[in-house]
Amino acid sequence: RALILAEEIVAGKVRLFGGPPVALDFSLPSDVPHWTQCDTADILQRKNLPDVKYLWEPARFGWVFTLGRAYLLTENPVYARAFWEFTEAFWRFNLPYRGPNWESGQEVALRLMSLAWGGAVFASAPESTPQRMARLTASLLAHAVRIPPTLPYARAQNNNHLLSEAVGLLTAARLFPTHPQVSRWRALGMRWWRWGLRHQIFADGEYTQHSTNYHRLMLQLALWVTWLIPEATDAAGRQALGRATRWLLSLCDVQSGGVPNLGPNDGAYIFPLSVLPFEDYRPVLQAAARAFLGENPFPPGRWDEMSAWFALPPQSDVSHGGAEPSGKAGYLRAVPLRSRPGHADQLHFDLHHAGRYLLLDAGTYLYNAPPPWDNALTHAAVHNTVTVDARDQMLRAGRFLYLDWAQGRIIEQRQAPTGDWEHITAGHDGYRRLGIFHQRTVTVPDPGRWVIEDRLIGADAVSHAFRLHWLVADGDWRIDDGQHPAGDGWLSPDGGQDSAVATCVFTVHLPEDGPFLRLVLRAFVPALDASARSPLVTLARAGELLYGTGRIPPVRGWYSPTYGVKLPALSLALKVWSAPPVRFVTEITVHDQPPQDADRI
Repeated sequence: RALILAEEIVAGKVRLFGGPPVALDFSLPSDVPHWTQCDTADILQRKNLPDVKYLWEPARFGWVFTLGRAYLLTENPVYARAFWEFTEAFWRFNLPYRGPNWESGQEVALRLMSLAWGGAVFASAPESTPQRMARLTASLLAHAVRIPPTLPYARAQNNNHLLSEAVGLLTAARLFPTHPQVSRWRALGMRWWRWGLRHQIFADGEYTQHSTNYHRLMLQLALWVTWLIPEATDAAGRQALGRATRWLLSLCDVQSGGVPNLGPNDGAYIFPLSVLPFEDYRPVLQAAARAFLGENPFPPGRWDEMSAWFALPPQSDVSHGGAEPSGKAGYLRAVPLRSRPGHADQLHFDLHHAGRYLLLDAGTYLYNAPPPWDNALTHAAVHNTVTVDARDQMLRAGRFLYLDWAQGRIIEQRQAPTGDWEHITAGHDGYRRLGIFHQRTVTVPDPGRWVIEDRLIGADAVSHAFRLHWLVADGDWRIDDGQHPAGDGWLSPDGGQDSAVATCVFTVHLPEDGPFLRLVLRAFVPALDASARSPLVTLARAGELLYGTGRIPPVRGWYSPTYGVKLPALSLALKVWSAPPVRFVTEITVHDQPPQDADRI
């Protein structure tokens, strides 16, 4: 696979964000000004690009790692030639400090690391003439000089930008040990790298950006530092990185290497030193566990290549800390927020089975495109949770900013002594302005079956619209729904009699001999609530309504596995109008064989 991808690059194609191959293009208008005066929006319009990341991603030079690995495998000069030709194309259109590829200190730092690695790998190739190597040295120095002026902005952001720029400065100090600025670069890099690890990795190991993909980026930066500048990470930093590794391991599916598509996903994979695809986290986790835990979470396999590149030998024992080996696992999101959240996703629930995700987090798609795709998949309405009165869980104050954070917490967690079932209850206060508390209980009574109960609790007798949503992997589907089904009511916690008002049975058969997934949704409202309207079941796919009535937003029914890619998915929603308390119960079953009536799909 490494050679196949390298041949694509030689032919002028690159897989941005792990997606399909596109042209590797560095061209810019000839009149681009200094980066401080650059009109990036105008350049994007002239190049017909939806987002600045389509300029930045190829200019991170992540494709260099594929060419370098192919060259070391074959010693074929075509890969060295491609490295130099594309690097010179970048230099031709992106003069130092001019244009959008010099705007971001993080982009400059990541490119510095990639160029330095490429220069070392191709140094002995005949194509690496003294003139080319001298120009590469000058380019690396220009990159190093660019980082410090905007480091205060990265400090204010206190996210991956700060860590990337700190590592860029540490790398520059290693590359230019006699430069007059080397002491400053080293001091700044070490100070903010250590500070960042201490303040950005929480006590439970989660990373500050509430994102699995940014979490992986942070671990890759740590692997680079451990390999090249090991003294930069102090004992406290190593402990934090150990916690961070174990946190991400706990979400990793053993069979596929996948993790929940949690939070912002900008498609970053800064050091793709593996034959495995973008969505497989095992290469980074195997290397990080060896570096920061002294463990092998996975047995020997194709995910070991990255460890070799970072000079991390195998450990003696295999002790996996990830998702349960049965291949069936759910993830419930409930966190006390301590830093800026990117998504309104409290009490979101993911489910995977046999290496594929069945209940999905919609992802990101694009940050900066025109509406409706201006970072539109952050909202609670596209997550697998309950919304009230079509409101978000938090106040969205901009594309990347939520205020008035919804705070989540675990209320109760129990497991049978045999380990056969699990029960967890969590809640969040995102609708406290409406006087409503959302509580979700997930019970696993037996393998392959999950029961999710949502309670919307409030004291006021005011009617609200309560909407339960599930984003399901695409497939052949069947839906049956009914109102006022037969059956007994239930006693609410305050002693009032409540009754079921809606039942929806949804079955989907995933393609490629995938499993059958069945969701049975039920809604319960106070029996004496005369204000309740008839329940509404809707199903959407790729922005189009498949079942039910009404208008739907164009962002509904999509799944974005990586940046710039969106795939159809099935968006199922059950809405009821009532005063609280309201209860939804969803029973989820996974079948390898068709359930009793699946022949009707």
